[in-house]
Formats: sequence, C-alpha cells, structure tokens
Amino acid sequence: MFYFFEKEQQYIRCEIKEEAGRWEVLRVEPDGAEQVESFHTSQAAFARWQELQAGFKHDGWFGPYGRD
Repeated sequence: MFYFFEKEQQYIRCEIKEEAGRWEVLRVEPDGAEQVESFHTSQAAFARWQELQAGFKHDGWFGPYGRD
C-alpha cells in the first residue's frame, strides 16, 4: 500500500513494507529523492510512520491518501 501527502500540487509518496525479514519505511520526496529506513519490527516501523505523518501535517502537507 502506498500513501501520498499533497501540498501545493507536489506529492510525497510513502510505503511501509516487509523486505527480507525487516520492515522498511520508504519515502519519495517531490524532487524524486528516495529515503529508506529499516527496522527490526513492524512496531518500530509503524512508530516511525506515525512520526512522519505528524511531521508532514505540521509542515502543511495533506493526507495520507492511500492507494493500492
């Protein structure tokens, strides 16, 4: 599942996924730069996801909008 945040017709794409027994939070910035953070547990990845959402909202981004 992908999640998008939108501000001023720009988008940030986020994804949480399991990869080779680890959890990853992938973020693609409006300029196309990718950032991947890796975690040992789904709980740690979800906690980071919540931090990111709060930061995006604080910075004026709207979302998340989900997409399969």
